Amino acid sequence: MALTRKLDEYLDDERVEYFKAINGILSCQVPKDDPEKIKEHLTVIIGHRSTIATILAKLEMFLDEALSYYLPQKEKSDTDLDRKLKLDSNVSQFRYWRNLVEGYLKTIDIQVSSMQSLLSYEKKHLTQLEGTT
Repeated sequence: MALTRKLDEYLDDERVEYFKAINGILSCQVPKDDPEKIKEHLTVIIGHRSTIATILAKLEMFLDEALSYYLPQKEKSDTDLDRKLKLDSNVSQFRYWRNLVEGYLKTIDIQVSSMQSLLSYEKKHLTQLEGTT
C-alpha cells in the first residue's frame, strides 16, 4: 500500500485542481476564423505541455513500480489470465491516472497541430487576397 499512498500524495488537491483546469482549457471552443483567439489558445496550451509531459512521466514511473510490486506469485491453481486480471485490478488506479494525463497530452498535441494548420490556412488565404488587390 505504500505505492498507493505515494500516488495519493503526488495527486494532491492542487494537482487534481490543475487537471480540472487543463480539462476546461482543452474543452473550450476556439473560433476557427479568428487567428488572434487561435494564437492565444495555442500559447496557453503549449505553455502547459511540458508540465503535463512531466506529470505523465512521473505517473508512468508509478505505474511501472506498481506493475512490478503487485505482480502476483504464480500458484498452481492460477492461470496466466488469473494473474493478469489480479494485476490489472491492483494497478487500475495507477493506470487510470496515467491514461488520463496521457489523454491530455495527446489532446494538446492534436489541438496544436490543428491550430497550426488553421493559422497556416489563414496566412495563405490572406496572402492570396493581398495578391489580388
